[in-house]
Amino acid sequence: MSGWLMRSVLLAGLALSILSAGCDYAVPSTANDAKYLPTLPYDPTIGFDSYSPTIDVRTEAGQRGQAPYGIEVLGLYAKINKSTGATVAYLQWSEAYTDSNWRFYNRASTDKAKPLSFDQVDRTVGRCGAGTCVYSETYNIMLPLADLEAGTTDGLRLKIYGKSGEERIVVLPGFTIRPFMAKVAEAQAMRAKRS
Repeated sequence: MSGWLMRSVLLAGLALSILSAGCDYAVPSTANDAKYLPTLPYDPTIGFDSYSPTIDVRTEAGQRGQAPYGIEVLGLYAKINKSTGATVAYLQWSEAYTDSNWRFYNRASTDKAKPLSFDQVDRTVGRCGAGTCVYSETYNIMLPLADLEAGTTDGLRLKIYGKSGEERIVVLPGFTIRPFMAKVAEAQAMRAKRS
């Protein structure tokens, strides 16, 4: 699912849930966290477009959360430069939520306190009412290949921070990273055969 389509589906689903449930909601408690367990990024594929300067690897999007509290959508992506072989990988992370203000997520780091490059992709605001709006924020969080390789065994844990004080922890288990990295290696081998 492309980034704009993923955001559109996410925002529409959250808005529909809010409208059908009304604006009377409570913040989920820790005791209810089980219902917020994610579906993880899965089924990596290779995209080869003769017009593109890169070979792309991506997973299907995973999701966690529940409307109207907040829904996160995440997917792993890699781009291999056809000319140089340079490879970059990133997690595309989106959150749609209802609140009275933006959360303005602005940085991320690993559980080893290693800062990660954090790029804004999109911010949108949807329907507003009763002092709240439906917000959506999408970011690309750059993941060094060495960290992903190490994560094939033990997984990878990230914390995402918002200027508003919000924090999110994203856990990518090794069994999710392994097939993604295998597809990245396959795409790199494809590129090497073509050059």
